Amino acid sequence: PAEVTAAMPSQPLSILKIPTVDVTHAHLANAALPGGTLSQESVLVGTCQAMCSQEEASERELKKSLHVFEYDLQKNQQNPNDGPFVDYARAVKTFHRSRPGYVPKASDVRPEPVLERTNEYLMRDILGRTDLPFLDVYRFIEDRTRSIRQDMDLQNMKGDVAIDMLEKML
Repeated sequence: PAEVTAAMPSQPLSILKIPTVDVTHAHLANAALPGGTLSQESVLVGTCQAMCSQEEASERELKKSLHVFEYDLQKNQQNPNDGPFVDYARAVKTFHRSRPGYVPKASDVRPEPVLERTNEYLMRDILGRTDLPFLDVYRFIEDRTRSIRQDMDLQNMKGDVAIDMLEKML
């Protein structure tokens, strides 16, 4: 496999010369392995243990871009003029389009058990909601399952659990 040694931490990543490699997804060519080497077989391993990182949830709370399914209902009732406030236990990572040169942080990517739990939450607790129009429920689930598939792709997930999650999304 084509490999390159990573630059010293004090050097900017832009000076790395990464050879062209034949990979299915460009982000796999940029995933660093222990020891600082890059390889076409490299796969990112997510470390985010929540359905949404606290950083993303807080940012969306500040930007007022939370979905009603992610509101902290009690805190919003107590402070109706200051919200909406995020319920970190109910917030689900949104889909983000890939950008050239962007390498996702492992702390923003959810590992397989968290993705499975998130998918179950969406199918069990959100899909059947009737308190909002179905189109709102559909759009929320469509965006959040797209994010699940993105995290699965980033980690090159295969196997029975991945297939099971994908089948439930359809």
